[in-house]
Amino acid sequence: MATYVNDLRLKEIATGDESGTWGTSTNTNLELIGEAFSVGTEALSDASTGTITVQDGASDAARAMNMKLSGSLSQACTVTLAPNTLSKVWCIENNAGAAVTLTQGTGANVVIPNGGIRMVVTDGAGSGAAITDVLDVLGGTGNIALGSGAMGTALTTGTDNVAIGENALDAVTTGARNTAVGDNAAGAITTGADNIAVGPNALLVGTTGTYNVAVGRSALVAATTGSYNIAIGGLTLDALTTAENNIAIALVIRL
Repeated sequence: MATYVNDLRLKEIATGDESGTWGTSTNTNLELIGEAFSVGTEALSDASTGTITVQDGASDAARAMNMKLSGSLSQACTVTLAPNTLSKVWCIENNAGAAVTLTQGTGANVVIPNGGIRMVVTDGAGSGAAITDVLDVLGGTGNIALGSGAMGTALTTGTDNVAIGENALDAVTTGARNTAVGDNAAGAITTGADNIAVGPNALLVGTTGTYNVAVGRSALVAATTGSYNIAIGGLTLDALTTAENNIAIALVIRL
């Protein structure tokens, strides 16, 4: 008897079954594997709850890696991704008209605001299953984070921030248009805006400053609330704390 216990719900033919016809099932499985890397759309009914179930051995939009949610919700909706034993990665776009809470069991859930996109993973742990936002960008719009702890978990309404590197920009809350690249770059910025920090520990302890540029390891490393400073080169302006309107460029001359 065939089973469908794998994470793509493909048909697993039992030994000795489908003699002379197994090719049909195999071809279907291959098509469904391709479908798992494609785009699909699931329409949500206007209700407070809903369930999206990946079907066994049949074409299904829910199997697609990029799943778009459509509909005309007039209320927030909690959507269960089923079955609860399914461990899978999705990039889910919510265009359904209201916020959607994704759940799989009694574990953690992920909320996608209307118009938002989340890359999530379900752990398939059964009744206690959890869903995780693997990019961990929990608020604001237009933000991009890549790296362990990048942009942290405190983000609320901050917009158009970019954080690349471990713990880069990981304290930001309402700050906007900040760019941080490197381990701990701009790691203390909370409400500061329009800062650029490139290099490990660049602008490390800055919190509310604006329009600072720090390029190089530990450039502007001690600056807390200063603004309009430019430091280019490793350790440049490393003692500056609250001063403003400074420029330092480190030069290395080789003869």
